[in-house]
Formats: sequence, structure tokens, C-alpha cells
Amino acid sequence: MVDYRSSDIACYMGVCVMERRLGLPGAMLGILLCAFVMVLLGSSLAYGAPKDGEVRIHVMPYNNTDAIIVECDGKFGVVDSGEDSLSPDGADERYPLRGGITVGQGIESQVISYMEMLGITEDNLEFYIGTHPHSDHIGSAADVIRKFHPKTVYTPLYSDSFISEETRLWDNRFVYDRLIEAVESYDGKLVQYLDPDWAEVPELGTDGDEGGRRKRWQRRRRAQW
Repeated sequence: MVDYRSSDIACYMGVCVMERRLGLPGAMLGILLCAFVMVLLGSSLAYGAPKDGEVRIHVMPYNNTDAIIVECDGKFGVVDSGEDSLSPDGADERYPLRGGITVGQGIESQVISYMEMLGITEDNLEFYIGTHPHSDHIGSAADVIRKFHPKTVYTPLYSDSFISEETRLWDNRFVYDRLIEAVESYDGKLVQYLDPDWAEVPELGTDGDEGGRRKRWQRRRRAQW
């Protein structure tokens, strides 16, 4: 774990992480995280236990994956939580077994244990940001979300139809759907657009099928752009 003790570094890192992982949409989420750090959390840090108004950024680096935790005044936020131990086996046609899928490198147990050590609960976890639907970023999101019930979850809209190169589909839909289902399991707030007119996630079709969900996604995507 790397502990950054400067709000300027924390803000810069947050924006860079968002831009590196999401490009232009990431810049918007980067601004959101930066504003959270600089305006809501405070501007100074010190060694030892955080004092009032002090910010601490916990970075948990692992092999080709990481988790980031923002802490201040007894409140927390998470930006990605790394790989999960689950992966598609091809039994469900929605989640084919594709080349390039990471298997057996989950860090959910380590992340959850560290969060518990910090004293994170559903009462003080303010947000979870899933930067984009790759397993090394949000694979363990469902586990973290189901365990700690963050008040708000931010993640971009996703459909396999958004990906033009088939070799890059991996288990994107698998980890994305698990995240969405985790939020729905406790009626959490899901934000997928920063434009106030498009802040809430589309609901499933009346029959609850994926087709109904995708049609709503496509309509809203056209309206957004």
C-alpha cells in the first residue's frame, strides 16, 4: 500500500488515473474525483492517523491490477478494486470463454480485508467509481459493492456492441453485469452520466431481459451524443 500525503498529489493522481483509463469520459470522472478531494475533503495531510479535514489516498498495487481508496473525516471512496477470482466458463452464452481472459488472479479478499482494517462500512463508504469494464479494474467490484453498499456507484455505460474489435471483448460484459446486479441488490444509486439529464441508469425492459436493457441504452446513448 502506498500512502500519498499531499492533496495536490492526490488530486493529480485521481485525474491522471481517470484520463489514462477512460480517455475523454475519464476526464469527466477525473474532475469529479478531484473536486471531491479538494472541495469536500480538505487540503492537508500528515503522518499517522488522519486528522479532521485531512486526505489520505491508499493505493494497493498488484500484478497488472490495483485498487485505490480515498479517506477523509471517517468517510471513504473507492476507485476500482482490481481483479476477481471468477471468470466465464462459457456455460452461459452471454459470457463466452474468450482468449485473453484473466483467470485465478483475483484480489478481492485482500481488498476487502484492507477495507475492513480501515474501518470501512456501509455507513461511511460514500462512493465506488468503476472506471471502465475490464476485469483488472472492476472485476471485484461486485464483491466490494455487495459487502459495503456504497451510497453511490459511478461507472460508464457499457455494451459489447460498443467494442469494434472482437478480440478486446474479453469478459467485459461479465464483470459489468455483475457490478450492475450488485448495485441493484440493495437498491443503490447508480450514476452513468455526469450530465444531470442523464444521471440515472436505464431500467431493464418490462420482461427484465438483456435486449430490453440494451435498447434503452442505445436510445439514451444517441440522445447523449
